[in-house]
Amino acid sequence: MKNLLTLVMIFIGLNTIAQWQNTNPVSPQMNCVAAYGTNVFAGRAGGGVEGSLDSGTSWTNCCYNGMTYPYIWSIMIDDTNVIAATGSGVYLSIDCAENWIPISDGLIATTPFDTAVYTVLKNGNDLYAGTAGQGIFFSANYGGHWNAVNNGLTNQNVRSLAADNINIYAGTTGGGVFISDDSGSNWTASNTGLTNGNITSITIDGTNIYAGTSGGGIFLSSDNGNSWTAVNNGLLNLQITALISKNGNIYAGTNGGGVYMSIDNGANWYAENNGLTNSNISGLSISGNTIYASIYMGGIWKRALSEIAGITELGIQYQLNVYPNPMSSVTTLNTNIPLQNATLKIENYLGQTVRILKNLQGQIITLHRENLQTGLYVMRLVENNKMIATRKIIITD
Repeated sequence: MKNLLTLVMIFIGLNTIAQWQNTNPVSPQMNCVAAYGTNVFAGRAGGGVEGSLDSGTSWTNCCYNGMTYPYIWSIMIDDTNVIAATGSGVYLSIDCAENWIPISDGLIATTPFDTAVYTVLKNGNDLYAGTAGQGIFFSANYGGHWNAVNNGLTNQNVRSLAADNINIYAGTTGGGVFISDDSGSNWTASNTGLTNGNITSITIDGTNIYAGTSGGGIFLSSDNGNSWTAVNNGLLNLQITALISKNGNIYAGTNGGGVYMSIDNGANWYAENNGLTNSNISGLSISGNTIYASIYMGGIWKRALSEIAGITELGIQYQLNVYPNPMSSVTTLNTNIPLQNATLKIENYLGQTVRILKNLQGQIITLHRENLQTGLYVMRLVENNKMIATRKIIITD
């Protein structure tokens, strides 16, 4: 048999279909999630924080000791500290979410009992808090005291914050994106090309900035936020609730459409929902090789990035390179070590095997598209009954 993908569809039991796993926290009513190392903390819409110190294998009961109104909007982990943005301000825990210390001095309450903080950003040694209707607050002493920094911020419902080495980016409800290049002292609206101003999340990957919106999908800026372009190809749900990136791959959580991933800077999106029983994603977090998703009324789910990320070298000495990728008609696979009687298995996005190429020898395989439809595929390379490498590939017309 030639190594030109004249393939016969046959069944072999190499691996079971990889999928999301429910970690079964105490409550299903989850609003956000944050992970660091093996520690995972989940914020409940009904109030309080659940914690797991073993990557979601087991969970503590809800902890909100010290919180006034424990509706949790978001969680940030800073080494051994956990910071929660809540309906009654900002809280700090130094004992794995067992007890909480209010760090809200200087925050302006929207009502006598409610200082709603949506998000907290740590940038260097400084903290920034995005609030409901009161704009952005800055603290230089780890929340010991906050000062409003709203000069130029014409929309003060701030849902998301992100920073790179140049700017701080603020996503607002109805006002689009604002940018500060002076540590928050001044803000400028930057919405050229942004056709939806309801920003729910922002993530930064290298020189690319992604803004998720409520109803308008995802927008990309490659010029420090000066202009934006919609990147929604393949994104069947435009209600974006969370964005996160790692190693050039972008992951998007949606309200009703589950989790999507892009490996080509947002040019194409593919659903990664195998195993999920609820598609209302409220938050995403990555720790090591694991991605966690909080689901409103669905708990906390996790999945290995090696199952859905772009390149995974399962055998340390093996590397699998593919060029071009995306491909339209033909591509070349190259390994750094010669193959000996290896098997290449190709799966579609549902985890179904669509082709198998057997008896591979040498370092170069030429892969022809033949009858494969456009979409995202996973190639798994097996030798001596061991998975030695995987690679995602996109086929386009």
